Amino acid sequence: MLRNCVAAIVLISALINTPATRAQELTVKAGLGYDLVSQEFFFNDSLITDTLDTELFLKTTYLDNFKGQFSLAYSPWADDRLRLRAGYEHGRDDIRARFNSEWRIEMGRTRLDLDAELDWRQSRESDEQPGDSYLYGRARAKLTQPVNNSLSLWARIDADAVDFDSVSSYNYDHFRLGGKAGIYKTLSDFSVLDANLFGMVRQVPDSTELDYVSLGVEGSLFLFYARGQIDGLVRLENRDYKLPGGQSDYFRADLDARHKVTVAERIFLGQELRFESAIFSAEDIINPNYNRIALTAVAGYETLDLSFAAGPRLEWLAERDNEFSAGQDHFELGLKTTLDYVKPGFLFGSVESVVGHRSLGTEDELQSDFTFERLNLIADCTLAAGLSLNVLFSAEWEWHDQADENNQIYLLSTGLSYTF
Repeated sequence: MLRNCVAAIVLISALINTPATRAQELTVKAGLGYDLVSQEFFFNDSLITDTLDTELFLKTTYLDNFKGQFSLAYSPWADDRLRLRAGYEHGRDDIRARFNSEWRIEMGRTRLDLDAELDWRQSRESDEQPGDSYLYGRARAKLTQPVNNSLSLWARIDADAVDFDSVSSYNYDHFRLGGKAGIYKTLSDFSVLDANLFGMVRQVPDSTELDYVSLGVEGSLFLFYARGQIDGLVRLENRDYKLPGGQSDYFRADLDARHKVTVAERIFLGQELRFESAIFSAEDIINPNYNRIALTAVAGYETLDLSFAAGPRLEWLAERDNEFSAGQDHFELGLKTTLDYVKPGFLFGSVESVVGHRSLGTEDELQSDFTFERLNLIADCTLAAGLSLNVLFSAEWEWHDQADENNQIYLLSTGLSYTF
C-alpha cells in the first residue's frame, strides 16, 4: 500500500515542479464531483420464511461518493508534441491519483506516438473489500510510416497491468501485452479505411486458468457521399485460455454498422445494425454458443445545433446447440429516440432512450418477460468563463407481471470544475 501511494505522489510532484516558460502552458482545474451506482428491486418475503406474505423493497448501493478534484495539465511546446496531466480526487469512500502523458515524435515523415497512464486508488472504508484499492498502469507506442499521400502503414504495442492490495475470485492481478499492425487509407471526400491484425497475451499470476492468447483481425470504414454517410466496424477474434479440453476458448465475430442519408432539407433517415456471434470450443452452462442481432431504423430532423431521431428497434438473441441452455434466448421490440444538442463553448448534450418489451424463449421461477426503459444522458455545460458542469447518467427499469421481479439500476457521475 505504501509503495503504491509513494509512486503516485512522486509522479504528481514531478509534474507540479516542472518549469513552465509561458503561463498558458500550465492549466489548473479544481472542482467537486459525485458518483452513484444503485440498484433497487422487490422480493416476496414468503419465498424465504414461508410464514409471511409481505413484499419487501430492497436497495443496494454499490457506490455513493462525494469527492473533491484537482488536476494539472502541462504542454511545454506550442505544437502539443508533449502533454502531461495529473489529477487527484479525495472522496468519502476513497482517494485517487492519476498521471497521464502523451508524446509525439516526428522523424521526417515517420511519426511515433507514445502515451502512458498511472492510476492509483486507495479505499478509505473501514470494511474495505478486495478490489477497492489498486495500482494500474498502461503504456502504448504507435509508429506510423506514410507510403504515399493517401496510404500509411502503422504498428502499435500496448501493455497494461494492475496490482490489487488484496485479490478475490473476481479481482486478480494481471499483465497484458498486445500489438497491432495495419494500414490506413484515405479515400475521396474525407472517407477513411483502416484495417489491422492484432494479438494479445494475458497473464494472471494468482489464477493461471485466466491466462489467454488472443488473435484476430479488425477493419473499419468511414464513407461519405453526396447525401449521406456509412460507417462500420468488423472484428474477428479467436481466444485460447490454455485450459484442458478447450474450456472457455471461443471464436467471436462482431459487426457494428450505421447508415445515414438526407432525404429532404433537414430531414434524414438512419439505420443501425449490430451483430455478434460466439462459438465456444467446449459447450457448458456458462458458455453457450449464441447469435445476437439488433436492428434500428429512425427518421430524424436536424439543424446546425440540434438533432432528433426516433424509430423502431428490435433485438434477437438465440443460443445454439447447447443442451445446457440457460434460457437466455429473447426477442426485444421497442422505440428508440435520440436528442443531441451541440453549442460550441456552451453546451454539449446527448440523450438516448429505448422503451420496449423483452420476450424470453423460456420463462421459469427465476426469469420472466418484462417491459423496460433504458435511458442514457451525457452533458457538458460551460456555466461561466472557466466554470463547467458535466453529467453522466444511465438507468434501466424492468417491469414484470409479478411485481416482486421488478428491477431498476442507476448510474450517476457528476463534476463541477473551475479551470484557472
